[in-house]
Amino acid sequence: MGELAKIDSFRREVAIAETIEEIQLLRDAGEAYQKVIQKNKGIAKTKVDEIGEYLCEVEEKEADWLNQFYPHGGINKYNKDEDSQKESSSMPVAPKESARARKLKRVKEKNPELYEQAKEKIKSSEEVLNPKTLYKEIRKEEKKREKEDRKNEYKKQAEKFTESDIKIFKDDFYEFSNGIEDNSIDLILTDPPYPGEYLYLWEQLFEVAQRILKPSSFLIAYSGQMYLDKIFRMKNDLIYYWTANIIFSQKPLIHGRNIINEWKPILIFQKPPFKKLNNTIADTIAFDYSERDLHNKNWGQTVKPFEFLINNFSEPNDLILEPFAGTGTTLLACKNTKRRCLGIEIDEELVKLIKGRLS
Repeated sequence: MGELAKIDSFRREVAIAETIEEIQLLRDAGEAYQKVIQKNKGIAKTKVDEIGEYLCEVEEKEADWLNQFYPHGGINKYNKDEDSQKESSSMPVAPKESARARKLKRVKEKNPELYEQAKEKIKSSEEVLNPKTLYKEIRKEEKKREKEDRKNEYKKQAEKFTESDIKIFKDDFYEFSNGIEDNSIDLILTDPPYPGEYLYLWEQLFEVAQRILKPSSFLIAYSGQMYLDKIFRMKNDLIYYWTANIIFSQKPLIHGRNIINEWKPILIFQKPPFKKLNNTIADTIAFDYSERDLHNKNWGQTVKPFEFLINNFSEPNDLILEPFAGTGTTLLACKNTKRRCLGIEIDEELVKLIKGRLS
């Protein structure tokens, strides 16, 4: 049987499938067949995606079956109910599989535009259309929309910002720092941008920190690994104290080095004279990547590690400087830990977002 005839036969079987046995056998056969023809370079991707369309229909039929016989959730053990077994099946459906099938069904019914948009995006990419890639793309788009809605809501709340101990300024941090008194800051905690064109900010940061930090106070800055050699060769009169690290729960690929990045350095410097920390702390911080829900291009961080650093390198009511405020994570951590804070951010839209977030 030729490939086109096989696809046509699969389409007919999908149309008449009713029992969960038929549905699951079709799904397994369709997934295997899609992988086989995907490897055949003589078959266009459109045909591979056509099988994916039918697999999505199979997934929809599974959702219909689940909603009929198991309206309150999935099953991961054989069905022991004799009455429903006559009508349904003894085949297991894993909760994860059940959740995906129901999710795709709901989105198709309630947000068909999103459903079709996700399918077309997959078809126009190198990915192959199937229920797994469709579910992944829909969740990705939903999170993107949720993030934008949250940002817009924060910006609406910006006018209600009344924090007296947390101040945010739209300015260039280097110019703004000229107005900060010498020896007046208890801690500088920041996450500077990582690309190479921003390395000059580290030189400015070292210079400013040396002047405005109180004696024996700390500069703590997140950093990527790519330019650590250049950072450590810069003029810097601060004392190198330590490198902590933050562990990623999701591990990005650094294309420029072909390295899967599992951790990020946190560079810790101290203004002379050297003074040992009062508390003994670990130098590894756990990190839930999923909490970075407000940030673009992975420039932002989650708040818990910042609270940990603030609590261990400063005291309540201390004055903390954040030169690159971004979406305001340091400022939020200061509010949560009862510290005063000066935040500087050059992007006016981010300043609004920070004020709304803190409100």
